[in-house]
Amino acid sequence: MPLPISEFQDLIRQQGLAATVSTLVRRLPPSLLQLVKYGFFGVCSVCIYQSIFGVLGHSFLPHFDDLSGLSAGARKVNFILSSAIGFFCANGFAYLTNVRWVFQSGRHDRWTEFFLFSGVSFLGWVVGMVPGYLAFDDGHASSWVASAVVTVVSVVVNFICRKVFIFLP
Repeated sequence: MPLPISEFQDLIRQQGLAATVSTLVRRLPPSLLQLVKYGFFGVCSVCIYQSIFGVLGHSFLPHFDDLSGLSAGARKVNFILSSAIGFFCANGFAYLTNVRWVFQSGRHDRWTEFFLFSGVSFLGWVVGMVPGYLAFDDGHASSWVASAVVTVVSVVVNFICRKVFIFLP
């Protein structure tokens, strides 16, 4: 049931913004709340991934178009390495937040769960890397666009597999 704006304003005045948000979150259906939390921590994971990808791409592993003096082969290798390092860091963050705040553990022991989680993440990354790499390889997309393709494909694969195979329903 939607919250009337006057009730929302009263809640903010009485409880403050943080408590009001907490009240609204408790009113969400559990599956919608899970999706919202997954999305929030997913955006945080993407920020970690993209930050590492970008920093490495402009420094230690250059792969951006505006960097002169690199062969296409070197840029491709640097693109993959930057993406892989970003993936591993973001995956660690995603696992910790998903276990703590999004999904319910218990279907597998902790190590099995982590390796399955990471395997699904890796599968999503590899599946996403194919169109991302091809777009980058053909010169039809910049590093950022190719990285965005990797991210979008990975998110869909990850959520479905995590919900169905790794964590409790």
